[in-house]
Amino acid sequence: MRIAAQTNTAISMILEGNDAKNIMDVAKLIQDGQVAAFPTETVYGLGADAYNEEALRKIFKTNNRKVMTLKVR
Repeated sequence: MRIAAQTNTAISMILEGNDAKNIMDVAKLIQDGQVAAFPTETVYGLGADAYNEEALRKIFKTNNRKVMTLKVR
């Protein structure tokens, strides 16, 4: 199951399930500069293209945090 977020946050999709279609849909969103949420054992993690500054800003905005520089290797 996949759920498209209908809120004022920057999240475009929440990944629910690990079937190929869901994974491909989320991968396409991330490639397009969007943010997706992934369930973990305890909380949801946010995912985006680490080389896309606007996508990273969306993650910080969603978490209500100040934008900061991230080192990506």
